[in-house]
Amino acid sequence: MSCSCLTNLANSIYKDIGEPSNLSLSAIQTKLISPAMVGQLNDLIGTCYVIESGCFVPELESEESAIYGLLYKTQYYQKAATQTLGAIGALQWTEISEYDSTIRRASPNETSKVYLQMAKDTREEMHQLIGAYNRNLSTPNSIDYYYIEPDRANPIDRTYRPGT
Repeated sequence: MSCSCLTNLANSIYKDIGEPSNLSLSAIQTKLISPAMVGQLNDLIGTCYVIESGCFVPELESEESAIYGLLYKTQYYQKAATQTLGAIGALQWTEISEYDSTIRRASPNETSKVYLQMAKDTREEMHQLIGAYNRNLSTPNSIDYYYIEPDRANPIDRTYRPGT
């Protein structure tokens, strides 16, 4: 994934989560290139990506990029749920009525439940993509008298060479 593609991924994530005012594109990009996030992606899909000069080496393909975006969004929704629950102490009322007017405030518990459900849905989608990714990388041992051996020195290399 080139550096411009990293910007495109951050922009896509930003739009997908609703362009929140408390989050910037640069904050998303900073988290995306953090060693912890890259390590989590490597653990999830069994790869060896690294960040050099703010770019992925080797470049991320579209499948890895989609999984990486879902990983970010899952963490974002979990953090939003936690922050919403932290606001409970400041909340003094949920509904005020005066004469024929009523004002209702969203409960932090309900808002947190929505964020947790969004995190759960995103995590499930991410695991489905990881399953499809792993299935696409698996190859049979033989096909019509040919032995197919993957290039074990470079697990990112998806080209398989028939053996003799």
